[in-house]
Amino acid sequence: MAQHTNAMAMAYPMECRLEIIPLGGTVASPLPLPGNKVGTLHIAKVTGSFTTEVSNARDVIYNFLTTDPMWEQILNSHGMVR
Repeated sequence: MAQHTNAMAMAYPMECRLEIIPLGGTVASPLPLPGNKVGTLHIAKVTGSFTTEVSNARDVIYNFLTTDPMWEQILNSHGMVR
């Protein structure tokens, strides 16, 4: 596996490749597939003894989901808010 020295460059490609996949119904009236739950999700950083690459990847994902305007646009396009 190639070593990446810049976690931000690795996580932010030229185009967004992250999207929410609808599982049925609407935001106001979701109809999830059997086994899928609908609810409020929370994100937290997990601490521990991880390699620098794993820690950097965790930070990039956390920052994207909590501060990036692109993620907010994706959420807004599905009627959700951060």
